[in-house]
Amino acid sequence: SSDSCGVTLSELCTTDAPTGAPTDMPTAKCDGACCDSASYRTKTFGRTCSWVGERKRKRCTGERRTECPVTCGTCPTHEPTEAPTEIACIDSTSYRKNGNPERTCAGWVAAKPDKRCKDEALE
Repeated sequence: SSDSCGVTLSELCTTDAPTGAPTDMPTAKCDGACCDSASYRTKTFGRTCSWVGERKRKRCTGERRTECPVTCGTCPTHEPTEAPTEIACIDSTSYRKNGNPERTCAGWVAAKPDKRCKDEALE
């Protein structure tokens, strides 16, 4: 059928051929053998690693660092260094400054390590 402009419905709906069969899961972002989880979803709103990547400094915390290692830049490296590396601060997965769940070593301390990453036993 055509409307009053003389354009048929089939002319309006013409598209290119499909590019391939759909996949069950989104494709994971990879850097060599290290890949973001294609199935990861945040507990609230079910957001993905792509969402995490939109605001890395704020969102690359806790489990997101493990689930989205390419996005957060936390892929393990297995390349040896020339000399032993001094460790100034060892991340703790249970650390919470004053019990505040937002103030973790991986997120809060890492944002200002010179100020927040001190050996309290030496003070």
